[in-house]
Amino acid sequence: MKNLLIVQPALMSYRIPVFLGLSSVMQLRVLTVSPHEQEHTARDVEGLEIRYGRCFSVANQRVVYQSGLLKELLREKYDYMILASHVGSISNWLALLFGALLKAKVCVHGQGLFRRRHKKAWRQLLTILELHLCDRYLAYTSGCAEGLKEVVPEYLHRKIRVVSNTLQLKHLFSPAERLRSAELGVLFIGRLRDRCSLDCLVNALLLLRAWHDIDFKLHVIGGGDLHFQYEESYSNLNWIKFYGPVTDEQSICDLSRSCFAGVYPGAAGLSVVHYFSLSLPAIVFSDLSEHMGPEPEYVEDGFNGYMFKKGDDSSLAAAIWKSFLRRNEIDMYSAAWERYLELSRPSLSDRIYQALIS
Repeated sequence: MKNLLIVQPALMSYRIPVFLGLSSVMQLRVLTVSPHEQEHTARDVEGLEIRYGRCFSVANQRVVYQSGLLKELLREKYDYMILASHVGSISNWLALLFGALLKAKVCVHGQGLFRRRHKKAWRQLLTILELHLCDRYLAYTSGCAEGLKEVVPEYLHRKIRVVSNTLQLKHLFSPAERLRSAELGVLFIGRLRDRCSLDCLVNALLLLRAWHDIDFKLHVIGGGDLHFQYEESYSNLNWIKFYGPVTDEQSICDLSRSCFAGVYPGAAGLSVVHYFSLSLPAIVFSDLSEHMGPEPEYVEDGFNGYMFKKGDDSSLAAAIWKSFLRRNEIDMYSAAWERYLELSRPSLSDRIYQALIS
């Protein structure tokens, strides 16, 4: 069985099923930052061999170094490595060089130049060098891959492979079930942090409740820096329910039961995929380059979700209203569900494995 080292700045809970899937076909070890430094890092995952290090950074994390990697590469020979893309990571550059010296196949997994509207020359040059040194670049979405191809020389295009970023979930919610259960609920899933813009969603629902005299409900799943601040701010609105950071998949399905749409009012990412897995149309703002991740490109306006003007409460209210008017039609629920299946079958771990060995 071949050896695989995965290097992550944080071991996020949604990545664990992916890594467990890879561990069934490869001898896998994960190197990540200690939970004492990185609050989002998972602890003691059964079935995964995890080694923790520290992260040192300067210039607002533009330059980082993850300790433990050099020691790991000197201690054991790996057949494959997967690095989370970061052109400012000194440890990644060391891993790329060691990979070339030790004849290990190194894959970089990331967003490419997503969100880089004004692509600086130094970043483009480092990206080209990264493509030169790695054996494969696993791009999160087709948009990320196209963005890379605009910058790197054509002879490097063969190294770029689209491995659509998604979630590997066991508990799903079918369109037929959604059609039966959808009532007046709107779902938010994600971290309550800067740029999540939950206040925009609350304001939009306040507008709809006033305009149409309908008792819309908001269900908020997620923790984060602003969790308690939001909970306190909206404590007088009994139609908003905060559930905290729920990770159990079946519980999330149950909490979403009365919802007709999933909304991420701020800079979204994989929350879009989570909505689709629940057969919920996803509502996100239309400026794709301003999102946290590239996954909102999966949303097709009017087909499996709706888009609105960023930061515009009325525009968001209009998008939610359109979705509400179609709550008794199965088409949009089915479109969301089918997009999730398209993204997730074969599983992300299977697609990464095939990209590694091909």
